[in-house]
Amino acid sequence: MENLKTITVLLIGKKNSGKSTLGNEILNSEYFLESHLDFKENIKKEHQKEEIIIDQVRYVIVEVNGLGNPELGDQDMINIFSNACYQVPNGFNQIFYTTSEIIDETEEKHFNCISNFIFGSTDLFQHITLVRTKFPDFENRKHCEADLELCLGKSNLCFWNFIKGSNKVIHVNTPSIYQDDFNENITGPLLRSHLLENCQDIFKPKELDDFNGLLIKNQTNKIDEIQNQLKELKEKLLCLTLEIKQEGEKHFQLKQENQKLQELNDELSSSIQNKLDLTLDLNLNQFLDIPPV
Repeated sequence: MENLKTITVLLIGKKNSGKSTLGNEILNSEYFLESHLDFKENIKKEHQKEEIIIDQVRYVIVEVNGLGNPELGDQDMINIFSNACYQVPNGFNQIFYTTSEIIDETEEKHFNCISNFIFGSTDLFQHITLVRTKFPDFENRKHCEADLELCLGKSNLCFWNFIKGSNKVIHVNTPSIYQDDFNENITGPLLRSHLLENCQDIFKPKELDDFNGLLIKNQTNKIDEIQNQLKELKEKLLCLTLEIKQEGEKHFQLKQENQKLQELNDELSSSIQNKLDLTLDLNLNQFLDIPPV
């Protein structure tokens, strides 16, 4: 099992681009939650890693979410992608960039940012496959070429000039695996064959190693900071516990003193009452001229 060939893929694309369905097709599975089943928009994780062995090949898929979300800035995307890449420390073979429509400016901006800041190498372009999803005419080459120009012709994606002259563009029709017309026998083997034939090299740029090292350092610093905060909280808790104990002892002492005072008060009241009763009896006897007994 240790000698199995491993193919690792980063699966990226904006929401509803079909990337989750694509991941399920590659793995012939239902691991990834598809958008139309995502009733709570925030239920999907920033990234999800799944793997499976098919025909003696281990396929590792990391789906990365957030690309093209206008609510996320560059730093958000850097954090999301760096955390996702940290899940594959030995690098990856390919990025599957999924799109089902014309790529918008936010999507371009996000991808250009992460490619420059995290990957930092033009060699990245050799490890990108553009996957046009939800395209019924995927078997018509002319329609595919026209569609590619429509989707990317005016795009400023940094890999566009490279990719349009390569064989790293795949058109597929990707209905949900939950639909009756889902046909894994076409798309799944096509994608796996593309990975085996064209995506053997592993991409592990120095920039990513440096960034992962920085990420580990930052995480270590955060752990140290949290541990220091925890230590301070424990010390404060100990002080509060001692104060509460002291207050409890004081309260117990006060309670005992109050009890003694109450007992003395009861004794004094009883003594006074007895003396009053005796005085009243004497006065009454004198008034009635009854000789004392």
